[in-house]
Formats: sequence, C-alpha cells, structure tokens
Amino acid sequence: MNRGALILLAVLLAGALLRLPDLAVRPMHTDEAVHAVKFGTLLESGDYRYDPYEYHGPTLNFLTLIPAWMGGVHMYAALQEWHLRIVPAVCGILLLALFLLFDPHRALALGPPCWPPSPLRWCSTAATISRRWCSSSSPLCFAAGIHRYLQVRTRGWAVFTGVAAGLMFATKETSVITFGVIGAACIVVWLMHRQRGERSALPPLAHWLIAGASAFIVIIVFYSSFGRNPRGVLDAFGTFAVYVERAGTTGRHLHPWYYYLQMLGWSHAPDGRLWTEAGILLFAGAGFVRAWKERFVVNDPAAAFRVTTAIATLLMLAIISVMPYKTPWVMLTALLGLIIMAGSGIETFLAGADRMRVVRFMLVAGIVIHLGWEAWSASFAYADRPGNPYVYAHPTGDVIEIGKAVTALAAAAPSPISVVVCYQDGDYWPMPWYLRTIAQTGWWSSVPDSLPRADVVLVSPELESSVTKALYERSAPGERPLYVTLFSRPAYVRPGREIRVYTTLALRELGQRAGGK
Repeated sequence: MNRGALILLAVLLAGALLRLPDLAVRPMHTDEAVHAVKFGTLLESGDYRYDPYEYHGPTLNFLTLIPAWMGGVHMYAALQEWHLRIVPAVCGILLLALFLLFDPHRALALGPPCWPPSPLRWCSTAATISRRWCSSSSPLCFAAGIHRYLQVRTRGWAVFTGVAAGLMFATKETSVITFGVIGAACIVVWLMHRQRGERSALPPLAHWLIAGASAFIVIIVFYSSFGRNPRGVLDAFGTFAVYVERAGTTGRHLHPWYYYLQMLGWSHAPDGRLWTEAGILLFAGAGFVRAWKERFVVNDPAAAFRVTTAIATLLMLAIISVMPYKTPWVMLTALLGLIIMAGSGIETFLAGADRMRVVRFMLVAGIVIHLGWEAWSASFAYADRPGNPYVYAHPTGDVIEIGKAVTALAAAAPSPISVVVCYQDGDYWPMPWYLRTIAQTGWWSSVPDSLPRADVVLVSPELESSVTKALYERSAPGERPLYVTLFSRPAYVRPGREIRVYTTLALRELGQRAGGK
C-alpha cells in the first residue's frame, strides 16, 4: 500500500471514530423515536406503507433492517440505538470514500482531491447529523456520479448516476430541490461556455434514458415497498403540496434568513462557550473566488465542476435561507457544497513554493484541529446540551434516566407492570422509545374519563391535579394505592418541559430492594 492510500485510510478511520463510537450517548430525538415506531412495524410484520404526510422516504427504514437482522433482532422492543443510528453513520463514512470518485488516481497520490474530505471529516454538522437516525440525503453521491460520468461518459457511470439520484429521492422527497439547483447550475455553465464559443457535447440520448430508467426503477422499488404498495409511488409525487404548505407556516421552526450562516459562523452557548466553523466559510470564500476567476475557462472539466458547484451552492443557500422553515439538518445539502468549495480554497491557499508556505500549512492545520475539536465536542461532550447549536428541540438526558428507572422497576416486579402517561398536548416524545419494553403503557394528551390504575404514572405539571383526582377519587375505598415520587429532583423531557414520575410505594420498595431507584 502506497503512502497516499495509507493517508486516505487514516482519513476514513478518523471519520469513523467521530461517527461510530457510543451511538447511544445522545438521547433519541422526537423524530427518531416517531420513526422508530414505524420501523418497528416493518421489522415485526414486514409491512411498510409510504405516508405522504410524514416520515419522508422509505430507504432509511429498509436499510435499517440490515443491522437489525445482523444483530438477531426481530422485535421493536429489542432494538437498541445502534441498530438505527449505524446506518446514517456508515453513510457518513461512505461520503468520505466517495471523494475518490472525483479523481481516483490523483486522490491515491494525495493530490488536491484529498483536501475536500479534510473539512468534511471534521465538520461538526456533518459528523453530528451522521450520528442521528434521520433521512439526511446524500447529494454528494449524485454530484460525484455526475462528475465522474462527465469524465468518462460510459453507460456504467450513467447507471450509477441514475441509481444515486433514485436513492436520493427515495430517501427524502425534498431532494428535488437539489436536482433543480444542480440542473440550473449546469445550464448556466453551459451557456457561459457557449458564449465563449465552446460547443460542449451533450451526453447521448441513450445515456439520458439509461440514467432516467435507473432512477425510476429505484424509486418504484422503494416507494412501492418492493411491489406490496404500488400506491406509494403516486403518493411520493403527490407529497409536494404538503411540503409547500408546511414551508410557509409559522411555528417553532421559523427562523430569520441568516440562521444557517450564524449557526456555522458564530454562536454562543448559554455557558459562554463559542461555537464556530468559520474556517469552512473562510476557505469556501476562497473557493468561490477561484470559481469566479475560472468561470470562462473552457475544456477543463475540473474547473467546470468547481464553477458548477459554486453556483449550485449559492443557489441552495439562497433557497434554504429564504424559506421560513429551518432546521439544522436542512443545511446539510448546502453544507456539502460549502465543504467542496472549502477544499478548493485550501488547494489554492497552499499553492506555490514561497517562504510563507510553511506558515500557510500551519494555519490550515490549526483550523483543521479546531474543527476536529468542535466535532468531538458536538458529538460527545456536548451531545445533548442546549448550547450545542446542533442540539435542536432535543430531549434532555432525563428521558434516558426515566427509561432506565421504570425498566428496573419492571424487572423487580413479580408480574408485568402498567404505565400511564398523561402529557399536555401529547408532548411526551421520545418517551415511547425509552418505555418500549413495557407492554402495558397508555399514552394520552389529556386525562381520559376512564383513566386506568397504573403502577407507574408520568404526568406533565398542567395535568397533575386531574390525574391525581382520577386515580384517587375513582378508586374504591381500600383500593387506593399510595403513589410516591420516583425522583428526588425535577425531571425534564426537554429544557423547560418538566415531567413528573410517580410509582406506587410498594413497587418503589421492591425496586429499592432489587437495587433500583
């Protein structure tokens, strides 16, 4: 193995160390817990039906069957966090490997194509989102497929490009925005080259048909649930009305236009800690300047790719900034473009053999080390702290403690226990994930008229008096159990959203004797 291959292997290993260890350290997000319930149905019954209103595409669910089956798991209650989160984590590592597609020979010789993986490897956003079980698309697959296809123009790469595009759409329907942005950027570059007198040859019709057919085969296979639900294919194309309506609504995801730039560039945590990945923005700026200078360069596929990427990235940034609906993971598509441009900027910054080259290398190394420290902090030390800009509407670590404590009581009890959860507005997620092993669990967003007796009660402060009245006043004399608190301190589902946990005195004593709390 040559030196370049060894260093590239080290890049992949470093990326894996940020994505694979301790995948359960961050509490399950509400979206993850909701999706896990749907995946549980697929796991246990083999049934999956695409829902055009929620859940995104089916790819993530079907791919997650692989680690579940490999782990010998066939029931929802037996799932662990790593069974779910290993899939996006592996995809995040594959993104690093896919940079080989840009130019395999130069990459293995540690040429410029090796630079883009450096910021991608250390980027906090890319690393932390890869550790979540969510449908974060992989547009780089598509971009890499296009670039490699334009270099070799073979039918095989046309198939690869089509399959990658199909997988993108089958993972997240909103990837049509990425397709539109890349298509618009390609047209702009083609028009600029035509203005300079170059007549770029378009791909042959056969290749367009091959790529299109490959994409549609993938889309049909996944959205129809491998032929079991043909209606899902039509629903996949009818879901855009839902997203258009949702994008214009107000709510907790409404943020100003500069939300993404602020998150990347400069944000302060409540404890005063500064979060910044300005190094990516700084070098991406240098990459944009380089692309601007190369905008009329013809007969150079690499320059055309950089100009196309620059245009597509700016378009994507403009679109997601204008849309009122914003979440950290929406930024991922534009972020990949920024990272590619940052790699191009680093290459330009380090070019030349003057006396300052060593200083420039040290500056780049310092920024890369800082990015690595940020990525480690966001993935582990600050994985669930509110100051972490990627901890968005996230549960606190208390949900894990509540899940462990109730599970310990269930283990200590001589017979199956029952749990009642009454939380205002149904805002109890992700508790269903942490109580998935308790079969007799009821969930309500208000107090029902016929609230059953339970061994454990989880309640929001707003409903506590109503739950108390229902449990005590409706019980016959002599059948009223004494409920006591399970925790000696306030517990929270999310910051500011308290949840109170009660159990019967008899069950708590059983748990204490068995070593529980």
